[in-house]
Amino acid sequence: MYPLRHSIRNRVACLVIGLLAVHIFPGLALAQDDNSDLQSLLQDVGAEYAESYAAPFVHTFGPNLNSNLFHTAHIPWGKLTFGIGFKATAASLNEDDQNFQRVVRGIEFDDYISPSSPFYADLNGRSGDLVMAGPTIFGDPDTDGTIQFYSDGLLLAEIDGIPGLIDTKFVPTPVPELFVGGIFGLKATLRYLPEVDLSDYGKVKFRGYGLQWSGAGLLPELPVDLMAGFSRQKLEIGDLLETTADSYFIGASKGFTVLTAYAGLAVESSEMTISYEFEDLGQDIEIKVDGVQDNRGILGAAFSFPFITINAEVAKGSITTYSAGVMFGM
Repeated sequence: MYPLRHSIRNRVACLVIGLLAVHIFPGLALAQDDNSDLQSLLQDVGAEYAESYAAPFVHTFGPNLNSNLFHTAHIPWGKLTFGIGFKATAASLNEDDQNFQRVVRGIEFDDYISPSSPFYADLNGRSGDLVMAGPTIFGDPDTDGTIQFYSDGLLLAEIDGIPGLIDTKFVPTPVPELFVGGIFGLKATLRYLPEVDLSDYGKVKFRGYGLQWSGAGLLPELPVDLMAGFSRQKLEIGDLLETTADSYFIGASKGFTVLTAYAGLAVESSEMTISYEFEDLGQDIEIKVDGVQDNRGILGAAFSFPFITINAEVAKGSITTYSAGVMFGM
């Protein structure tokens, strides 16, 4: 399954860059060749290594999407409000997100190495433990990972793994957003990108929706505005990738002329599934990774002027995210 070090690195790199490109720049015309589609990118990549290597990308994707879902808890009960704008978020990686170690015990090596590998003769028919370690996608690009095959405690083969791709501690995700509200304290939000056909990458679909409700009309004497809401967002790339991010949150805010200070708490979840066929071994591979963040605290500030609002926010959970946005409307 790991026949050539540079082949693995190039394919995983192209995969992750492709995922970032189709999400951040969905209208970008990508130069493609026969090996650029997701199926080809994944064919030489083992599920366990790919999952561990790309896990920080998966773990930060959900928290990024679940960021900056509101910038005020004030929602009118009898005045129509609407707006359209742009939110940008960036998740801060922990140090241990830049390196990984994974052990798969009691396996048949035939299931983990292609017959075309130069190590196939040494490992054919053997069983034991597979030890994988090295930088993740966001680790050191000058350091190689290692893939080691052990049987009865003896090292039978060691193959160079994948260097890090991008040495960074911040992972950005921008999203467009629009909202409409003001009826009985309700506010609906929509995050959406038009469906884009990227040829070999498949059709890309991104959509999200949410609903918020403020009780200000029932409790007008409260010193602060209170609000509760939920959001669901989903990204699909053909039949190969699907990811969802859900959030249930409460928020409070206080307005001071042009400044609104706000805070909140959220319970959230996210999941990413990648499915493909590993052709050399005739295996159907499915990589499913759950997000690591279950809740967060939110603190932010918004500045409102005629027809424009600018906000900045920090959210702290198992992953810290920073975000900012600009909305046009009233």
